[in-house]
Amino acid sequence: MSFFRMVKKNARESLRGHWGAAAGIFALCAGIFGALAALDAFFVWLASGDVSLGGEPGYFLRLVFYSENRYGVMITAGFTLISLLLSPLYLGAQRYFYNAAAEIPPRFFDLFYFFTGPKKYMRALWLSIQVNLRASLWGILFFAFPGGIMLVSVRFLILEELSRESRAAASVGVVLACGLFLLAGILFGIFVQKYTLTAFLICSEDKSAGQIIKESVRASKGHRGMLFLFSLSYIGWYILAPFTFFTLLIFYVLPSRSAGGMIMSRYLCERRERMNRRPEPVASAEYTAKGREPEAPEDNALYTGD
Repeated sequence: MSFFRMVKKNARESLRGHWGAAAGIFALCAGIFGALAALDAFFVWLASGDVSLGGEPGYFLRLVFYSENRYGVMITAGFTLISLLLSPLYLGAQRYFYNAAAEIPPRFFDLFYFFTGPKKYMRALWLSIQVNLRASLWGILFFAFPGGIMLVSVRFLILEELSRESRAAASVGVVLACGLFLLAGILFGIFVQKYTLTAFLICSEDKSAGQIIKESVRASKGHRGMLFLFSLSYIGWYILAPFTFFTLLIFYVLPSRSAGGMIMSRYLCERRERMNRRPEPVASAEYTAKGREPEAPEDNALYTGD
């Protein structure tokens, strides 16, 4: 049995008897975010000063996207603020799967764990802000070069007086930019796996956000490609989800993926702890006399979730 299959099997075992609650957690999260996003758009529409919809279909869409983009910016900023303020809700959902993976009876109200005290909430909020901000800045760095090539190439393509040779060169630039975007996406996807273990660590350790990020970076070092491939192994389910009106996503894919991520995170963190606790070899008189170096014990332990 491959390592990924073993992790997924253990994830399903950890959720035995808890699938309904796990699906309910994601359904509730989606409902909360959807309702608040709708309210955000509604209040921006009221703030526009015209609540009649103009008597025309699609008025609100034109208001958002064609009013010098100011209302679209307001809606985006409002939803971003809502997402940040409710980011501890996501970490609470991950705590449910942390408990399931650790064989601690999970409770539905684990979802609101980080709302049970100002210190817990602020620690979860600050961690979410730091992780998202760092990932966003790294994303700008990774995609700046292909984005620049795409922007210049498209700008040349829309010029009417462009010669045939220049237009062909600009078309090549677009194709090149698409290839570079794909490469940058893969490299960025691998790189940001350094933050994957933060959700596990905030549930297992009472450390500051900075310490949690540092520990995640250290524990994931050398395993980020594996973490990326593990995430990628669910892509078939995500493609299939729209054809089931996303019920498959809520009732199976997200719970299984979250539990599997927690088991993978637990394995990597415990592996790092074992490596740090590895005893130093002690040279005996026999080894010293014969000029031989003592050998350190091998670490062949592998977490199976049992």
